[in-house]
Amino acid sequence: MSQQAYVRFHGVPPSQVDTLRGWVPGPLVLIGTGLDIGYGVQDLSSEKEGKYVHDFGRSVKIYRRAKEGEPADVVLRSFPHDLMVLGSNLGFTYKGDDGRKHEVKGSTRKKLCATLPDRRKLVVVGPGGVEFMAWGGRMRIENWIYD
Repeated sequence: MSQQAYVRFHGVPPSQVDTLRGWVPGPLVLIGTGLDIGYGVQDLSSEKEGKYVHDFGRSVKIYRRAKEGEPADVVLRSFPHDLMVLGSNLGFTYKGDDGRKHEVKGSTRKKLCATLPDRRKLVVVGPGGVEFMAWGGRMRIENWIYD
């Protein structure tokens, strides 16, 4: 993420930018339409204090890594390995094919939210690499709602 994009997202220049190396095996399975995602801010100079919720716009899709032998909805052949950390992942919600709202719990110590350089994909990264990805639609990365 560029310095300018960071300032738009956090409201202030970064005191430091944390990056990590993310790994995504190519096959991903669509699990539903993204509703929101919660972050815990790690950059203490950010205007976003503590915890906040980022509401997705329309048509943001949520994918998870495909299990061994499971048919994939999307196969990513190239994926940037350098991701910019937005904060700890507090969880996210999505609407499944069953029409119900589902909540996926996060962890302030074991899971991170990060964005790809194009800022069009958000990922939840756990100990084994990228676990979930939000992609498409109107992600509106600049907006947030305090929780």
